[in-house]
Amino acid sequence: MRPVRIGFRYCFHPYHHEAPRSNRSVEAIAWWNLVSRLTPAVGLLICGMLSSSVFAQAIESMKPHSPMVQSSLGSIRLALKPKTECSRNIVELGDIADLSGSESILQSIRSLPLGPAPIQGRQQTWSREDVRYLLKLRGIDDQTVRWAGEEACQVVRLNTVPSPKNVEYLATDLPPQATTIAERTVSSVIAAYLKSKSSDAASWMIKPVIPPEDVKLLSQRSAIRGIAGGTEPWTGEQQFQLKVLTPQGEQAYRIHAVIQTPSMVLGAVGPLAKGHVISDSDLKLVRLTPVMKASEEDCYVDTAALVGKELRRSISTGQPILHADTGPVRTIQARDLVEIQVVAGALVAKTAGRALQSGGIDEVIEVEVVGSKKRLAARIAEGNVVEVIAR
Repeated sequence: MRPVRIGFRYCFHPYHHEAPRSNRSVEAIAWWNLVSRLTPAVGLLICGMLSSSVFAQAIESMKPHSPMVQSSLGSIRLALKPKTECSRNIVELGDIADLSGSESILQSIRSLPLGPAPIQGRQQTWSREDVRYLLKLRGIDDQTVRWAGEEACQVVRLNTVPSPKNVEYLATDLPPQATTIAERTVSSVIAAYLKSKSSDAASWMIKPVIPPEDVKLLSQRSAIRGIAGGTEPWTGEQQFQLKVLTPQGEQAYRIHAVIQTPSMVLGAVGPLAKGHVISDSDLKLVRLTPVMKASEEDCYVDTAALVGKELRRSISTGQPILHADTGPVRTIQARDLVEIQVVAGALVAKTAGRALQSGGIDEVIEVEVVGSKKRLAARIAEGNVVEVIAR
């Protein structure tokens, strides 16, 4: 018997000289083996210190099988799978092997725990030597088992992230800009990929759905080594596979995205100056692209609703005209003399004032009462007449 170092502790491992050289979790196995050889009271104390029901269940299953079970194992055929997916924290024998034989015996060994499952994004290898070693720890002679199948099984942690439909991700401590950077990075990769598939892709708007746990990794453009997936006509809800370089090597990540074609909105045929009153000849349809940083709701799509409006700022050629860029034709300019009407029910009081702002019909501007310097907010009714509604 020779001492084996586990973390910063030492324990005696009777099968150390037979231990396989694969990547199983030696630390967890040695802990279980140590606990199974202790008295029940000490084993229970260690389980409490570990604070894990999974370890407690694993330790319970480590007890050697009864002679009746061992004598029946000769009818069991164990065939390792080439690859399997695991969604639990513990890998069980039934996860990595196809078992056949007496059903009563299969029920007793199918759920035998082998060790901790890999974390998401990593994989684990379980060889025949590993399984023989663990069966021996449980008092099962591997000579009574008929072996078949592969020499080793690759275990991959099942990605449990659901489809983006109706998904509400929990808030994380990531700063908001981290998600934005990841979305921008993934969008640029998808955009370059779609340009190779369609000549119209340059103007498409891409909105990827990135799980919070992948934000940090997918923020690095250099980590994304390849992309595949998507289906024609390439718009709507799409699913892509990214090949990403991680500390554990290249891994495949599944990303959902919504691809939208650009909306057609009204824009300027040529440059238009501030204060210009818009006519039909000033307008044309333009594509609303992501770089314009505006939504369809912010823009005009009906010519009749825009013609006759006055621009509140200059517009460049091909630029969409937003609702915030226009207003009614100004009938009052700043510092114009106006007639202020104070309306209280059926009574109307009139006084002279001066406009402090410019505006058109129905717009609210600030005016000053002549002589008193009192300022009021008033609606332009017509001409140079403004109304103040008294309450």
